[in-house]
Amino acid sequence: MESSESLLGEYEGRQKQRRRWYQHWSVAVVVLVIYSAVLVGVGGFLSSSADKMLTYTPAQEAIKFHKMHFDGSLGLRSAYTGEPRPETEAAWSRLFRHYNLRFTADEMRRMKRTALELRNGGGFYGQLSAYHHLHCLKMLRQVLWHEAYNVSIEAMRGHADHCIDDIRQSLMCHADLSVVTFDWLPGRRRPWPDFRLEQTCVDWGALDGWAAKRSFSIFDQKTLVHPELGEFEFQLRKGLGIAAMFRTVDDFCNESLLEDEAGGLPGWQPGAEPGYDPELPDGGHASMPTLRAPCEVTVIDFSPDRMVKRRFDNEGFIAFLERPLDEWACCRWINVNGLSWDVIQAVGSKKGLHKLALEDVMNLRNRIKADWYPSHAYIVLTLLKLIDRVESEEATPPNQPKLPPQTLLRRLLRRRRRDPRPHSPEEAPEAGRGEKSPAVDSGAPAPNPTTTPSKRSLLRSLHRFQASGSEARVALMERESPLAPRNRAVLAEQVSIFLTSDNTVVSFFESSAADVERPIVTRLSTAGTILRASCDASLLVQALLDAIVDLALPLTDMYTDLLCDLELDVLTAPSIRQSRSLYLCIAEINKMLRCLQPVDGLVNALREHRSPNRAGRYIGEHHQGVIVSSVTCTYLGDVLDHCIVICDALQQLKQSSEDLIGLIFNTISATQNESMRQLTTVTIIFLPLTFITGFFGQNFNNFPELHHGIWYFWACAVPTAMATVLILMHDMIYSWIVRLFRRKRILNLRRARRASWLKPKRNLGLSRQ
Repeated sequence: MESSESLLGEYEGRQKQRRRWYQHWSVAVVVLVIYSAVLVGVGGFLSSSADKMLTYTPAQEAIKFHKMHFDGSLGLRSAYTGEPRPETEAAWSRLFRHYNLRFTADEMRRMKRTALELRNGGGFYGQLSAYHHLHCLKMLRQVLWHEAYNVSIEAMRGHADHCIDDIRQSLMCHADLSVVTFDWLPGRRRPWPDFRLEQTCVDWGALDGWAAKRSFSIFDQKTLVHPELGEFEFQLRKGLGIAAMFRTVDDFCNESLLEDEAGGLPGWQPGAEPGYDPELPDGGHASMPTLRAPCEVTVIDFSPDRMVKRRFDNEGFIAFLERPLDEWACCRWINVNGLSWDVIQAVGSKKGLHKLALEDVMNLRNRIKADWYPSHAYIVLTLLKLIDRVESEEATPPNQPKLPPQTLLRRLLRRRRRDPRPHSPEEAPEAGRGEKSPAVDSGAPAPNPTTTPSKRSLLRSLHRFQASGSEARVALMERESPLAPRNRAVLAEQVSIFLTSDNTVVSFFESSAADVERPIVTRLSTAGTILRASCDASLLVQALLDAIVDLALPLTDMYTDLLCDLELDVLTAPSIRQSRSLYLCIAEINKMLRCLQPVDGLVNALREHRSPNRAGRYIGEHHQGVIVSSVTCTYLGDVLDHCIVICDALQQLKQSSEDLIGLIFNTISATQNESMRQLTTVTIIFLPLTFITGFFGQNFNNFPELHHGIWYFWACAVPTAMATVLILMHDMIYSWIVRLFRRKRILNLRRARRASWLKPKRNLGLSRQ
């Protein structure tokens, strides 16, 4: 009886323990099911939230996609390109038939926008951005063909900048990820892009058809009504083109701003006579007499046997021009440092220089070019060189009054002079027959010390050269320039050169004549040099171009050193601040390229103007027209080589800067992604633990599972955590396993190949033994 009771008690105990285990596993299964349901719900919410990120637009109902091939190859003509013609204008007009659209009140509420309400409950006035971007492209086309459309570029500049930035934002927002490939073309050293692409595009016909049902004419005066001013009015005066609709505020500026106190314009005005006439005291413009500055003028006469160098100020040079050329002189070089109307007028009148060329000398915003006139050629280019920065305190004398900020900013940049002392007469000898004589002619007047330009003459930095009127931007770019910490800056100035038919060269510099003059004078002072022996004025022009281009060579070394330091910083400790310095480097390099790349075309234009080589041309002979000798054409090739080398180096530096900017953002993004991945992994592991901990931490009165000990918690937490990790990280785990097996296979192949490579060597060694 006792044994049966003990067996019964043992059986009942086992049943209770079994029921207890069933309860435990039931709770674990319930918790796992609840947690899985929560994960599925959160995943569905996250997937649906992606749709909520799309901005609502009523045009969504009309969007359809289709495959499309389009070709954007260079030189390919379409109905929308080429010079203005009726067919092109009609094609562009068809794009804007449904520019102005009606929208309902419900659509405006869903867009969370407000708009002008049309009369008689016609809806609200709006436009699709796609049509506005097409309008911007048409406006930019009008700027490109401004002469045909009779529009002013200056008047359209603000509108064009708006359109460019608006299209830029749209392109960056809706980035086209199609890949443009490159290929080699016969006769070209550079790869050629292939713009024939296959795209998944919006069906424009369907979208335009949807817009057609909502479009209305803005010129309907009964559609738009101002609440206070009344109906919208549109009037176009007879005789005006459609361009009159887009007249900007600049066309209606206060005319009093252009007039002086006497009521007339002080200088240039639209429609004025072009050019500066040297035969008139004021050049035909009222402002010319006031454009005076002290100049340093160097006149060098030379022949194969002699060379004489003279220096003058403004008045002395004007008086010297009245003297006839010495009979022994075969070639003359007039080098002017500074721009002053009295000097330019004297040279223009004496040499018969064209008034358009004289206007270009005074205008400091010219393009690099070579103009040919009956008796002379005019060459204009940009000089770039490296200079030192001088603090404003050193640049301002103690007794000088306080200057405005913009003047002080200009004086931050000073030219680096290797020898600040004036040249002594012995520096420019009259070289000939092995004898040396004073270079300064005894009959020439001495320079007037009161008109000698100051050694602290004002210079223009690269950012100030042909810059916009924003003084704040120029000052910021100069202050934040990457060269500023190195106490360096880039100087830019315009150089004008005249090559006349009487074997004379006249050069005008703003401030850097001495840097170009020094090496050329050295060559002219040495008997037997090709420049001295030939007495060829065109070869002297080549020497000037060569010296100007060579002054830009140190710029490539400076920016190379600068980018090397920035590259080390980017590779060791990348930061957003470095991208700012790199952007400024790219801006400066782009401006230098704009100043140097057109020199290729200038040199080629001079080489194409080849003249037959004529011996003895320098001994008192006079030729009709400008002669560019064959020797000069040969040596111009050296100038072209130097220019190409500099431009290629700057292009490489620019590309390196852009690559470094990309590396900065990619490195920072990769670091942030890695941090987010680690945080995500930790969150996935501890999220179920947090959930279960919160579940067991509920304040329930009847909760017997709390009395089973800590092992019961881990019995529920570990399977749930493992299931969560497998569910959320299965793609990552699968990819890791695939990479592991691939890596193992690659290592086995490498070992096998290494073994097969070493085996013949061992056999060869055994055979030799």
